[in-house]
Amino acid sequence: MKKKFLVIFAILFIHTILSAEGIIEFYSTQSESADVEMIGMTTDLYYSQLQNTNGYSVIDKRDREYNAITKTKGGISFYAQIEQASEDEGLWTCTLHAIDGKTNKESYIVKNYESYYKILLDAKASINTLLAKLSDSSLNSAPESDLYGTWDAENSVNKIVIMQNRKGFVIYDNGTSMNVSVSVEGSNITVRQIEKSDNASYPTVWKLTKSENGVLRGTKISGDSTTPVEWIKR
Repeated sequence: MKKKFLVIFAILFIHTILSAEGIIEFYSTQSESADVEMIGMTTDLYYSQLQNTNGYSVIDKRDREYNAITKTKGGISFYAQIEQASEDEGLWTCTLHAIDGKTNKESYIVKNYESYYKILLDAKASINTLLAKLSDSSLNSAPESDLYGTWDAENSVNKIVIMQNRKGFVIYDNGTSMNVSVSVEGSNITVRQIEKSDNASYPTVWKLTKSENGVLRGTKISGDSTTPVEWIKR
């Protein structure tokens, strides 16, 4: 019985990892502050907030500092820098870093706080702002990229809408819809169905590249069927 439980747990764990939108490697906070306990508490809070962020699986690396050489190649590296800007006035500066391992693009936000307590209160909002900024940066890495907006595609599709959070949806002529996610690697753009249809064995995937006139061209893969497609922005 115990063995069966462990197998089920392992399957559910692997499914959770694979179905996540991305992986975040969470590194220790960099700081010269003598208040080690306070820095550690803030690090734990950031880690907890990231764990509760939908669409991400967080790998705990709080026992080591971020290293550009050994960083993750397939996910996001995250770490914070906290310094006391003015010891007399109790001012603090906090910088959050997020590095996309696929594109090597780094996004960061810098905020000044009048007290350390306000760093803790602002943790969730700061993390959400940083991840949104990194998401926009990743989408903008496509050549002459302007993916956001509405696209006309194959004949059976009424429209495809791509939003700034790497998400979108497809509306078909018959009124049905499909949620999709967007990823960009160099000049390659992948639009993937998030959930499988009841009557489909595999999710639908579009693999596209952008032409000089802004048209997206590539293939649509749906099960064993692969067809050429062309997207034109409205």
